[in-house]
Amino acid sequence: MSAIERQTEIMELGFNTAFIVDDTDTHNGTWYKLVITEAVVFATLTRVPAYTGDVITGVSFPANHVLYGRFTVIDLTSGSLIAYS
Repeated sequence: MSAIERQTEIMELGFNTAFIVDDTDTHNGTWYKLVITEAVVFATLTRVPAYTGDVITGVSFPANHVLYGRFTVIDLTSGSLIAYS
C-alpha cells in the first residue's frame, strides 16, 4: 500500500483522533467520520465544500448511524457522537 493510499484510508476510517461530542456547544474543527452513540438532533452540522444543502439543521439521526464527509462545525441540540479526524 502506498503512502497516499494509507493516508486516504486513515482519513476515511477516522484513525487519527476521536472527539466525543455530548453537549450543546458549537465545535469547530475537521472531522471525517461521525459515529452516533445516542440518537442526535443537529442544531448545525456543516460539511465542506459547502454546496447547497451541506449544512444540516434540525435533522435527527438514530444511534449507531455513521456519517462520512469533511465536517467543520458540529452543534447538537441533543444526543452524543464520536467525531474522528
